[in-house]
Amino acid sequence: MVLFLDFDGVLHPWPFKKRADCFSQVPVLEAFLSRPEYADIDVVVSSSWREGRGLAELQVLFSPEFGRRIIGATPVFRKQTEKGVREREILAWLEQNGRKDKDWLALDDLEGFFDQHKDKVFFCDNSTGLTEDDLPALAVMLNRVLGY
Repeated sequence: MVLFLDFDGVLHPWPFKKRADCFSQVPVLEAFLSRPEYADIDVVVSSSWREGRGLAELQVLFSPEFGRRIIGATPVFRKQTEKGVREREILAWLEQNGRKDKDWLALDDLEGFFDQHKDKVFFCDNSTGLTEDDLPALAVMLNRVLGY
């Protein structure tokens, strides 16, 4: 399974008020995905942070163990404000990487970036990013996708 990961509004509040808030929710995500039942989930960056950064530059934003789970980034399509653009980038990555028929889920905060597959997106409150309170609902969604 592949988890497509946005940063702004997911890994930290957006907009963040202090630099210290940047990536403040990474420990929440890393601890959650370190559970044994989620050990085989690959992570692909779908955030705009992927623009102008290579894979290694994205991986070092996380712990070394979690960073190794980040296997790529989605292609960048122009017109970032276009409805469904992030969904199309995700579908293109799946096609380009031979995973078109594989299970996937996205963590994001912007509903407008998705069109046909909103049921495969866990939407975070961008004022907080992913919190401990979100984890039970995220687990339900992941377990449904994984067939648990």
